[in-house]
Amino acid sequence: MSATIKDVAKLAGVSISTVSLALNRPNEVREETRQRVLEAVEKLNYHPNKMAQGLIRKRTGNISVTISGPQYEQFSSPLLFEIVKGISEVIRASEYDLMLHMTTAEEEVRFVREQIRSRSCDGMILWGSRMGEESLLDIFRHALPVVTIGRYLNHPGTYSVTSNDLHGGYYATKHLLELGHRKIAFIGALQGISSARERCDGYKNALVEYGVPVDANLVLSADYYQESGYAAMRRLLELDKKGVTAVFAASDLMALGAMKAVLDAGLRVPHDISVVGFDNIPNSDLFVVPLTTVAMPAREMGEIAAAKMIHLLERQAVEEKTELDVELVVRNSTAPPIGALGREG
Repeated sequence: MSATIKDVAKLAGVSISTVSLALNRPNEVREETRQRVLEAVEKLNYHPNKMAQGLIRKRTGNISVTISGPQYEQFSSPLLFEIVKGISEVIRASEYDLMLHMTTAEEEVRFVREQIRSRSCDGMILWGSRMGEESLLDIFRHALPVVTIGRYLNHPGTYSVTSNDLHGGYYATKHLLELGHRKIAFIGALQGISSARERCDGYKNALVEYGVPVDANLVLSADYYQESGYAAMRRLLELDKKGVTAVFAASDLMALGAMKAVLDAGLRVPHDISVVGFDNIPNSDLFVVPLTTVAMPAREMGEIAAAKMIHLLERQAVEEKTELDVELVVRNSTAPPIGALGREG
């Protein structure tokens, strides 16, 4: 039969409440007492009952990670594995358990509110959230701690981990401008999301810096996935009569879709059209043409989000917005346009 907390208390010569303090709030007991309790725990191979602890603390011991995206396409996102890996490594080293949930953009608000209502977890980490800003702000206002990955709100009391999307958009576009491109299209995502908005703003800032007018017809709205990137690039090729020479896509998957559309149209990358992505997903160097992209530290973002959540649950001081640096990774999908720098067709 498994040992109980009563058995530990008896062997250590202390009360049950002292055992609980030694295991959960060790700073509140003397070191000598704590050592006796730990020795008894080890000798009896005692494992605390997490469910019982949760009832006492009014906690579940669970941290929910909710992944949202269009029609479950996020399940195949290479970024998902990197971010979840970072989250799980931190949570596994804590006293909490990870609950992974996946939902569609249409179901997200209802699903998250149900988690809050049912108190099935102590805190939530949201990645890929597409809910409106007011809905997300309302989620933050509940007592349950929430941390978002990949987007932030400019409101006090909201917690987030993002990459520096503004710089990333600028670096990608500046690279194309330095190669000599002037007709540069942007395939972006939902402008209500901070990451999409700032990648687009970075694109525009670089154009303005180089004296290139921002052409609204070259700013296309899509989503972060391959199919939408393909469809947007097809629209661009059908409508553009002046010859776009480069495209910056706000995700690697969109860039991959755009690249396929270029190839399906009988054109070449980068000979006819240069393509830049964002994320540096695993194997982006193994695309049919290795992709030039903006690298973001996905696993580190997951690690920081998990650590931030644990600190919130333990009522420790937490930085509200954490923004991580990005860097440009140049590969074979970009080159000077035909006619630039002495290049011929």
